[in-house]
Amino acid sequence: MKHMRKISQSIIIIILCTLGIYLNSCKEDETFTVFPTPEWRAEANPDYSVSMTATVVLPANLATYMQPEDQMAAFVGEECRGLAYLVDNIYYLLIKGSPGEQPQISIRYYSSRNQYMYTTDAIITFEADGVYGTTDNPVTLPLSIINK
Repeated sequence: MKHMRKISQSIIIIILCTLGIYLNSCKEDETFTVFPTPEWRAEANPDYSVSMTATVVLPANLATYMQPEDQMAAFVGEECRGLAYLVDNIYYLLIKGSPGEQPQISIRYYSSRNQYMYTTDAIITFEADGVYGTTDNPVTLPLSIINK
Protein backbone atom coordinates (compact mmCIF):
# COMPACT_ATOMS: atom_id res chain seq x y z
CA MET A 1 0.00 0.00 0.00
CA LYS A 2 2.77 2.44 0.97
CA HIS A 3 4.69 1.35 -2.08
CA MET A 4 1.73 2.12 -4.39
CA ARG A 5 1.27 5.54 -2.79
CA LYS A 6 4.95 6.43 -3.41
CA ILE A 7 4.70 5.27 -7.01
CA SER A 8 1.54 7.36 -7.51
CA GLN A 9 3.18 10.42 -5.98
CA SER A 10 6.27 9.92 -8.15
CA ILE A 11 4.16 9.66 -11.29
CA ILE A 12 2.23 12.80 -10.38
CA ILE A 13 5.49 14.69 -9.75
CA ILE A 14 6.92 13.53 -13.08
CA ILE A 15 3.74 14.59 -14.91
CA LEU A 16 3.70 18.01 -13.21
CA CYS A 17 7.41 18.59 -13.96
CA THR A 18 6.93 17.55 -17.59
CA LEU A 19 3.91 19.82 -17.90
CA GLY A 20 5.84 22.71 -16.33
CA ILE A 21 8.76 22.26 -18.71
CA TYR A 22 6.39 22.08 -21.68
CA LEU A 23 4.48 25.22 -20.67
CA ASN A 24 7.70 27.10 -20.03
CA SER A 25 9.04 26.17 -23.45
CA CYS A 26 5.89 27.53 -25.10
CA LYS A 27 6.77 31.09 -24.10
CA GLU A 28 8.06 33.19 -26.95
CA ASP A 29 11.61 34.36 -26.45
CA GLU A 30 11.74 38.13 -26.44
CA THR A 31 13.94 39.31 -29.26
CA PHE A 32 15.14 42.82 -29.94
CA THR A 33 16.05 44.58 -33.16
CA VAL A 34 19.75 44.54 -33.99
CA PHE A 35 21.03 47.83 -35.43
CA PRO A 36 24.11 48.53 -37.55
CA THR A 37 26.69 50.90 -36.07
CA PRO A 38 25.20 54.39 -36.43
CA GLU A 39 26.96 57.09 -38.38
CA TRP A 40 25.72 60.04 -36.38
CA ARG A 41 27.03 63.46 -37.34
CA ALA A 42 26.21 66.79 -35.78
CA GLU A 43 26.19 68.94 -38.90
CA ALA A 44 27.72 72.39 -38.75
CA ASN A 45 24.82 74.82 -38.88
CA PRO A 46 25.55 78.56 -38.70
CA ASP A 47 22.19 79.09 -36.96
CA TYR A 48 23.42 76.95 -34.04
CA SER A 49 25.54 79.58 -32.35
CA VAL A 50 24.80 78.59 -28.74
CA SER A 51 25.17 75.36 -26.83
CA MET A 52 24.46 73.55 -23.61
CA THR A 53 26.18 70.61 -21.92
CA ALA A 54 24.90 67.28 -20.66
CA THR A 55 26.98 65.06 -18.40
CA VAL A 56 25.40 61.63 -18.15
CA VAL A 57 26.03 58.02 -17.20
CA LEU A 58 24.39 54.78 -18.17
CA PRO A 59 22.07 52.94 -15.79
CA ALA A 60 23.84 50.15 -13.87
CA ASN A 61 22.34 47.35 -15.99
CA LEU A 62 23.94 48.84 -19.14
CA ALA A 63 27.11 50.27 -17.61
CA THR A 64 28.30 46.74 -16.87
CA TYR A 65 28.48 46.00 -20.60
CA MET A 66 29.77 49.39 -21.81
CA GLN A 67 32.44 49.27 -24.52
CA PRO A 68 34.72 52.05 -25.82
CA GLU A 69 33.05 51.64 -29.25
CA ASP A 70 29.60 52.50 -27.88
CA GLN A 71 28.05 55.73 -29.11
CA MET A 72 25.75 58.38 -27.69
CA ALA A 73 24.20 61.43 -29.30
CA ALA A 74 21.61 64.15 -28.59
CA PHE A 75 18.67 64.68 -30.95
CA VAL A 76 15.90 67.14 -31.67
CA GLY A 77 13.47 64.93 -33.54
CA GLU A 78 15.68 63.09 -36.04
CA GLU A 79 18.35 65.83 -36.19
CA CYS A 80 21.60 65.07 -34.40
CA ARG A 81 22.56 68.08 -32.29
CA GLY A 82 25.58 66.71 -30.46
CA LEU A 83 27.86 63.70 -30.05
CA ALA A 84 29.06 62.40 -26.70
CA TYR A 85 32.62 61.80 -25.60
CA LEU A 86 33.33 59.08 -23.07
CA VAL A 87 35.80 59.86 -20.28
CA ASP A 88 36.09 57.63 -17.19
CA ASN A 89 32.65 56.04 -17.78
CA ILE A 90 30.96 59.45 -18.05
CA TYR A 91 29.48 60.72 -21.31
CA TYR A 92 29.91 64.41 -22.10
CA LEU A 93 27.58 65.98 -24.67
CA LEU A 94 27.86 69.43 -26.20
CA ILE A 95 24.41 70.14 -27.63
CA LYS A 96 24.07 72.89 -30.25
CA GLY A 97 21.10 75.17 -30.82
CA SER A 98 19.88 78.59 -31.85
CA PRO A 99 19.46 81.56 -29.50
CA GLY A 100 15.94 81.65 -28.09
CA GLU A 101 14.90 78.16 -29.18
CA GLN A 102 13.83 75.65 -26.54
CA PRO A 103 13.29 72.30 -28.28
CA GLN A 104 13.07 69.03 -26.40
CA ILE A 105 16.27 66.95 -26.53
CA SER A 106 16.30 63.16 -26.47
CA ILE A 107 19.40 61.01 -26.21
CA ARG A 108 20.20 57.80 -28.06
CA TYR A 109 22.76 55.23 -26.98
CA TYR A 110 24.15 52.46 -29.19
CA SER A 111 25.61 49.40 -27.50
CA SER A 112 28.27 47.89 -29.74
CA ARG A 113 28.33 44.72 -27.64
CA ASN A 114 24.75 43.66 -28.36
CA GLN A 115 24.07 46.02 -31.29
CA TYR A 116 20.96 47.38 -29.57
CA MET A 117 19.78 50.96 -29.71
CA TYR A 118 18.43 52.66 -26.60
CA THR A 119 16.69 56.00 -26.28
CA THR A 120 15.25 58.42 -23.78
CA ASP A 121 12.05 60.34 -24.09
CA ALA A 122 12.55 64.06 -24.63
CA ILE A 123 14.12 64.63 -21.23
CA ILE A 124 16.01 67.89 -21.67
CA THR A 125 14.73 71.28 -22.76
CA PHE A 126 17.46 73.05 -24.72
CA GLU A 127 18.66 76.20 -23.01
CA ALA A 128 21.57 78.39 -24.19
CA ASP A 129 24.49 77.83 -21.81
CA GLY A 130 22.36 75.29 -19.93
CA VAL A 131 23.86 72.49 -17.86
CA TYR A 132 22.33 69.03 -17.41
CA GLY A 133 24.41 67.08 -14.90
CA THR A 134 28.01 67.67 -13.86
CA THR A 135 31.18 65.61 -13.57
CA ASP A 136 30.64 65.37 -9.81
CA ASN A 137 26.93 64.62 -10.22
CA PRO A 138 26.17 63.14 -13.67
CA VAL A 139 22.59 62.29 -14.56
CA THR A 140 21.74 58.60 -14.95
CA LEU A 141 19.87 58.27 -18.22
CA PRO A 142 16.42 56.63 -18.19
CA LEU A 143 17.07 54.52 -21.30
CA SER A 144 14.67 52.11 -22.97
CA ILE A 145 15.47 49.73 -25.81
CA ILE A 146 14.24 50.51 -29.32
CA ASN A 147 12.53 47.50 -30.82
CA LYS A 148 11.31 48.13 -34.35
